[in-house]
Amino acid sequence: MKNTIQASINSGYNFSTTAKEVIENIELESLDLMYPISIDKFSERFLASNRPLHILVNSAGIMAPPLMKDFRGYESQFATNHLGHFQFIYDSKQY
Repeated sequence: MKNTIQASINSGYNFSTTAKEVIENIELESLDLMYPISIDKFSERFLASNRPLHILVNSAGIMAPPLMKDFRGYESQFATNHLGHFQFIYDSKQY
């Protein structure tokens, strides 16, 4: 079995082509930290893969966006930078 890196990229830019060209054995998944449903679906796909999670770096975030709120009413920067990461860890807590 090949070693595979699983990564999530949602930056608003099209880095997925570059990542696939530069990093061997990478899989890209969609995840939008501002939308809880997106996080739940990502967590479900990851858990269904039965792959171990050895390292998790929660560094995705946005800075100084225009005032927006997610559908729950939380400010977008707080929802993305904090609540989204927490939800993913909570959803994937069996690791």
